[in-house]
Amino acid sequence: MGVYVIAAAELAVRRDLLVLDVRERAERASGMGWIPGSVCRPPEAPGLAPAWTGGPVAVACLSGRRSTIAAQGLAERGCGEVYDLSGGLLAWLEAGLPVAGADVPTPAEAGQTLSRARVERELCSCFVAEAVLVAVDRDEDGAMALDPLAVVREALSATVGPDPSLTPAQLGDVLERLAAAARAHGHAPATIAANVDRLLRLAHAGAWVV
Repeated sequence: MGVYVIAAAELAVRRDLLVLDVRERAERASGMGWIPGSVCRPPEAPGLAPAWTGGPVAVACLSGRRSTIAAQGLAERGCGEVYDLSGGLLAWLEAGLPVAGADVPTPAEAGQTLSRARVERELCSCFVAEAVLVAVDRDEDGAMALDPLAVVREALSATVGPDPSLTPAQLGDVLERLAAAARAHGHAPATIAANVDRLLRLAHAGAWVV
């Protein structure tokens, strides 16, 4: 199966596509932001398509050059339905679509340990309850409402296992998983971005440091 080219406006409404951002994590966090609900998977990262997705993917970068190469590689490896975002993040911005993480400080990494219990409570109240449950209520197929606590705990367990604490970098991975879940359930990119940005600011301020 080949690679399909997709425009930013179409990607914004295609909730079935997991968006893979193939920029380096440092570039992704450099201030321009990222597509809400996308996950960071540079080409050299182990497992370009995360194991926790089984559906079609869309690949994005800054301008579309790297994503074209990465998307072709995924297609050649038999990853199924693969889309390449035409023009990358720049085209997304030009279309007037919202981004997460734009000019939002990332949490300081050195020596910080975050309380898992406190992070869990904040994620439930701020992100999952608003971004995932509301979206599921809109499902045309009448899908059963998700338990926000279960969704958060699944994301935390997949990232840190049973540990009672996590690092800021691990928190970033958890937020990516939850944002992707919200996107998959049809929540608006602007709402996902607002929730992610709020949580990043809280983390940067040391809200959950132990």
